[in-house]
Amino acid sequence: VVFVDAPAALEALAASLRGVDAFAIDIEAHSEHSFEGFACLVQISTIETDYVVDCVALRDAMGPALGPIFADAAVRKVFHSCEGVDIPRLDRDFGIFVVNCSDTQLMARALGKPLGLVDLLESAGVVEAAAAARMTSLKRDYQNCDWRERPLGAERVDYARGDATHLLALEASLARELAANGLA
Repeated sequence: VVFVDAPAALEALAASLRGVDAFAIDIEAHSEHSFEGFACLVQISTIETDYVVDCVALRDAMGPALGPIFADAAVRKVFHSCEGVDIPRLDRDFGIFVVNCSDTQLMARALGKPLGLVDLLESAGVVEAAAAARMTSLKRDYQNCDWRERPLGAERVDYARGDATHLLALEASLARELAANGLA
């Protein structure tokens, strides 16, 4: 996991994304005691690397650094359940407009599969039962924690990374199943 909390590291991440066909993304936000809430972490995973971006430290740099890659139609952005929170939060918090995205939850819905990420990853064979159990435990402990707090700690970073790290494999699996069922 590459933890990105400095402008130079954010620019390096943006440069590395320019050479990929797709990347996965998830956001951890803080919304308690706040009218709209705000993004605290952005997790981005490529085939080779998982990045956890500290939006608290890099708030003003996020849009300028990542906006162009999110607007690039040649690069697919893979989310799980992006409609309600993630895409609007990227736009509102950073001025990032997302072009060419894929949503694994919508794919799962079309196939009648579980909609929760952990259950879907396990049912699709992307993770084994032991990994799913660990992800469930981390989710229970950290999903609603205060993501503004620093330092984050290894388990919080592991939880955050886990929401994006398997999405590319999951999308590929679901796409094959959609095609096999004449739904692609």
